[in-house]
Amino acid sequence: IKIKKAIASKYKKELIEIYSKYKNKTINAPFVQKKLYEIKMRKIKNTALSILSELDTPDIHKLILQQFKNPGAASDKYAAFAMILDSSISTKEKIIKNCEKESSENLVEWEVFLARIGGNDAKDAIEIIKQVENSSNFRIEQSNDQRMFMRYAFNKRISLQTKKGRQYLQELIIKLAKLNEYNTNHMLSVFSKINDFY
Repeated sequence: IKIKKAIASKYKKELIEIYSKYKNKTINAPFVQKKLYEIKMRKIKNTALSILSELDTPDIHKLILQQFKNPGAASDKYAAFAMILDSSISTKEKIIKNCEKESSENLVEWEVFLARIGGNDAKDAIEIIKQVENSSNFRIEQSNDQRMFMRYAFNKRISLQTKKGRQYLQELIIKLAKLNEYNTNHMLSVFSKINDFY
C-alpha cells in the first residue's frame, strides 16, 4: 500500500492521463474480439484508478464516484465500489447502504457486494463488515453469506496482523462453528502459514 501511494504521488499526472486514455477505449471488430479488447482496457483503467485512490484526495474521489455512478460495465462499478470502501469519501456510509439494498435483490450482485465488504482495507474495515452483518438483508445461516467472513479471514493484513482483527476473527470462527463446519474449517486454514507473519 505504501508503495502504491508513493507511485501515485510521483506519477499522479501520468496515471490520470492513462485513466482518461483508456476510460472509453474500444475498437471496431467482431463482437468477441471487441469485448476481449474492452476487458483489457478496463483492467488498465481500473489499475490506474486503484493506484490513484491511495492518495484519497477530493479530485480522485470525484473520478471514483463518477465511475461508480456511470460505469461502462459491471466490473467498473464493483472496482469503484471497492475503492470507495477504502476511502474517506464523506458519502461512503450512504453508498454502502444503497448498494446493499440494490444488490440484495439479485443473488449474483449480492455475492459480489459481500465479497467487496469482506475484503475491504479501510481503516474502519471491521465496522463496515459488522454494519452489513447486522443488517436485515444478511442471513448468517446461508453458506453464500458466510463467505463474507471468509473473505475477511483471508485479508490477513487486518485479520491476523492487528489485535482488533484477531479478536474479531476469533468471534467469527466461534460463531460460524455452530452453523457450518465446512466453512469454519476453511476459515481456520488462514493459520496454515501463520509463521510467515511473525
